Amino acid sequence: MSPVPEGLREALEQGTLIVCTGPGVATSAGLGPREGLAAALLRAALEREPGLDADGIRAAIASGRCAEALDSLQHVLGAQYHPIVEGCLSDQGHPVPPVATALASLAGRLRAIYTVTLDRLVERALGGRWPSFATPRSDLAQRRRVVFKLRGTLEFRQSWVLTHEQERREFGPSSVRRQLLEAAYRAHHLLLIGFAADDPELRLLCGAFPAQDGAQAPSHFVALESCTPDQRRQLEGHGLQVVVGDARSVLDALGADDGVAAGPAVVEACPYPGLEPFGEALASSFFGRHAEVSQATSRLGGTQAHCRWLSVEGPSGVGKSSFVHAGVIPALRNGFAPDTPARWIVARMRPGLQPLSTLVRTAVRCLGLDHSPSAVQWYAHHALGNPGWLAELVRRHLPAGHAFALVVDQFEEVVTLAAFDERERFAAQVVQALAEQQLYLVTTIRSDFVPALQAGLPTLAERLNEEAERYSLPPISRVGLREAIAEPAAQVGVRVESDLVERILADVDAGGSGLGADGEARASDSALPLVAHMLRGLWDAGAAADRVIELREYLEHGGLMGALSRSADGALEGLAPAELQDAQRLLLGMVRIRDDGQVTRRTVSKLEAYELAGGAQRGEALIARLSGLAGGRARTRLLTTTVDADEVRLDLVHEALLRDWGTLRGWIEQNRHQLSRNEDLDRRARRWQEAGFPLDDLPTGRELRELLDGRPHGERATLHHRYQQALRSAEQARRRRRRIGRVALMASLGVAALVSSGATFVLSRQNVDLGADLGQAQDDLRRQNEELAQQKANVEARNQELAQRSETVEQQRQELAAKNAQLSASYDALEMLVGANDGLARLVVSTGEIADVRADLLEQVERFRARRSSDPSNLQWLVDGRNKLQLLGDLEVRAKQFDVAQSYYEESLELTRALVERDTVLAARDLGDGYRRLGTLAELRKDPERAREYHTQGLAEYERQRAKDPSNAQWAFEVAASHIRLMELGGPSAAEHLQQAKELLEPLDQLGAIAGFEDREAALDRVRAGLASGPRAPRGPLSSQEIRKTLRKLDGRKCAPPQGVEAGYSLFVTCKIDLETGAVIEATPADDTPLGRCLAKLVQGVRFRGGGRPSTTKPCAKTFEF
Repeated sequence: MSPVPEGLREALEQGTLIVCTGPGVATSAGLGPREGLAAALLRAALEREPGLDADGIRAAIASGRCAEALDSLQHVLGAQYHPIVEGCLSDQGHPVPPVATALASLAGRLRAIYTVTLDRLVERALGGRWPSFATPRSDLAQRRRVVFKLRGTLEFRQSWVLTHEQERREFGPSSVRRQLLEAAYRAHHLLLIGFAADDPELRLLCGAFPAQDGAQAPSHFVALESCTPDQRRQLEGHGLQVVVGDARSVLDALGADDGVAAGPAVVEACPYPGLEPFGEALASSFFGRHAEVSQATSRLGGTQAHCRWLSVEGPSGVGKSSFVHAGVIPALRNGFAPDTPARWIVARMRPGLQPLSTLVRTAVRCLGLDHSPSAVQWYAHHALGNPGWLAELVRRHLPAGHAFALVVDQFEEVVTLAAFDERERFAAQVVQALAEQQLYLVTTIRSDFVPALQAGLPTLAERLNEEAERYSLPPISRVGLREAIAEPAAQVGVRVESDLVERILADVDAGGSGLGADGEARASDSALPLVAHMLRGLWDAGAAADRVIELREYLEHGGLMGALSRSADGALEGLAPAELQDAQRLLLGMVRIRDDGQVTRRTVSKLEAYELAGGAQRGEALIARLSGLAGGRARTRLLTTTVDADEVRLDLVHEALLRDWGTLRGWIEQNRHQLSRNEDLDRRARRWQEAGFPLDDLPTGRELRELLDGRPHGERATLHHRYQQALRSAEQARRRRRRIGRVALMASLGVAALVSSGATFVLSRQNVDLGADLGQAQDDLRRQNEELAQQKANVEARNQELAQRSETVEQQRQELAAKNAQLSASYDALEMLVGANDGLARLVVSTGEIADVRADLLEQVERFRARRSSDPSNLQWLVDGRNKLQLLGDLEVRAKQFDVAQSYYEESLELTRALVERDTVLAARDLGDGYRRLGTLAELRKDPERAREYHTQGLAEYERQRAKDPSNAQWAFEVAASHIRLMELGGPSAAEHLQQAKELLEPLDQLGAIAGFEDREAALDRVRAGLASGPRAPRGPLSSQEIRKTLRKLDGRKCAPPQGVEAGYSLFVTCKIDLETGAVIEATPADDTPLGRCLAKLVQGVRFRGGGRPSTTKPCAKTFEF
């Protein structure tokens, strides 16, 4: 071996060395070369298509053009292609080669490692301590301690770069991969190991390196066992100095360890947790998710938009808790999140019924403070009325150099279990701590509960949509599942037969796996816990005693399908009939039926569990048995316990029991109706409580009977009893009223009968008396009939007159309705005008209602488009359509549908230009607003150049209007806001824009707008936060702290917050507007404060004009929120 160049040693010591591993590392582990993969694919292709041009493909393989051969073979094989590649390139069952172990021993001095193979040998050698990325990221060139897989990773099929077409796309002149290689080449030093001089992989890399002029000495290195002079000259032409020697000896010369790994420790504990989730203590046994963990954790932190909330979302049973506790948290400690502290304090909690109390206790304990019951009660009392309590606690007690991570598992419990006030207070603490950048938040939530969270906590949902990184966790991939089966056992010296691994995968496929939304071959949601449960059963049965788990033992154990039912039924074996009924009541009490019919787990207190299980003595024995602590088959565990608010609570160990345990599933179906009643009772009782316990409008009829048949349960059992008692009392009151009504009716009928009898008696007497004069009676009767006929004619005439009057009244009513509609539209237009002209009124739409609002707005926009085609000159329709399009764009921004939002904003801007041509006051300001919306959208899309272009156009519009009306303070505000936006975007003119904004604020002193503020900086903060319209960028507006920090750098002055103004401050101003002249004739603030008087004065200076309003001088009183 030739001596190691001094420059290579210096690069290693300085931490600027990036090692790129070639295919030689994989072949040293026993994996075949790419030519072997191509040959295996060719054999499968010939079976599928015997007439294939095999000779041409073989010639391409032999000449080193494997990528071209793979193009043809992928086309022929179709869906068969990917499983064959996975089988040929998988490193499962292959030991980590010594060269990879030696490389890992240098990891502390390396900057990064790049690989050109799809296997995970390097990641395994590193022990998962570095994040790995298979798709290029913009920050990879700046990051340290990362593995970048240039050709993708086996887990993600869409990341593969194997065929010629994929190489051309991913390593072409303008590709991101090529740009990253060029950046690494220019900024750092590269060492290539595991390549041969004529290796196509080496040619591919050299083609991506910038050409050298020959005058500069090579600053990069390649280790080759042999090299001809011509090959050396070619490599030096690419800036690569050849170090003669194999990869292992070069690494040894750089100080690597001898690469001899210690044998696996003999650990008797089973490495498979069964149905229980992985915790951080089991992180070393958590396999199959490394790529997903790298992706998710790296979304926290960041150099530009520093993210502090990671929301892990996914279906029930997919493994969110294990992913966070055994994956994300250890990854945070290993530095996967860029630009975050190296040391972490992690607080873990489940919200439960009292999320605020749990948060207080968890934070106090994790920060090392007194967490005795009395101390926690004292802290909780102070947190109740202070939303900033958590932020202040962390600020005061977090050790220097640490970060505080709050992990909230099953985040949906905040809205499904907690009372309204409790969840509002909890959300306020979290939102404030995030706003003050005092913590990092990691949450897990079921995907189907996200709408409930958005509807129940709109403030928190807004941060989730706009500032959080939402990671949708898919079911584990087939490649990941293969690793999760074999690697935990390998860590303790036990081998899982490869035939057994493939058989388990086949059984999982038979159980309902398939392609995921991303095109990956993925197992079903509950596949991983079922497999872990089955492997645990094999382990407990002694299958690992000889350090090999065989296919034969798996088949003798009964295989995968039905394993859960067999072991769960085993926990019930031997129970007496009465005990079995107790177990059924207990397990059904731990089940919920949601509104949509889905079955989920329900946590119960130990006291409730005792009640369900037949009392404390019987319940204690049954709970111990179902928890795997006594009786039943070995270590069968169906229940798990946690401590919440110093109370022991029980839960089913995994959602898989609800789906895959036949006995429990049958019980649930038999009792589904009663379970639904119980949940409906809880839901209705909570709403009744939140409404203030009203005694009117309570349910009746069948709905009442269903609620009375519901079983009071859980911590709200007292509330359930109270609600049912109120229902019974209300029903009894209704029955009493009905009885009284019936008695009154019978009494009235009795009186009517008596009157009728008396009348009959009198008539009889008269008939007797008049019997002698029958003719006279007939004349009288005839006369009465004539009078009745005349009366009938009069009634008909009266009816005709009334009908005519009714038609007149209906016509008048329709005319009045039309006028009212016109007047209402005018009032609505005025309200929109105030919001558009002054930038003060803000429309707030709950994120939980986005879908409904979007559908309604789309219908209105379609009507507007149809109307506009029939009457393009109608001003009111133009205004209405423009506003609806803007709001649609805002909604799509909230939903992160940026392309759709762009189209709505552009169409809205086109209508605004049409209004400008009509010279309307409304359009004069909104043209600038339209450009501001497009600019902010460009910020969201991380396109600062386009954002500057739009904001500059908006600034020009505001300047144009300000030039027309220099005395209008509103235009000064808008121009200042545009300067602030441009300042935030940076660039050489940022300081100039900030100075312009400050100068524009000076005249406001003359209006008294700055009265009550200690300095202009606070006013600038208010302008930025309240008057700059348009959707916010994900990083949000500049905080008061950030603005003051920037201004201190410019002025050297220490700033104070505005007096009397707190976070979330809102102000109402009542305006009287003359609808004929459009002038605000009076504006009165609800709060008599300097800020209120300032804003009222600004509003009072506004004059509107435009068509479509009724001619009246009667003032219209409207109230707006600023």
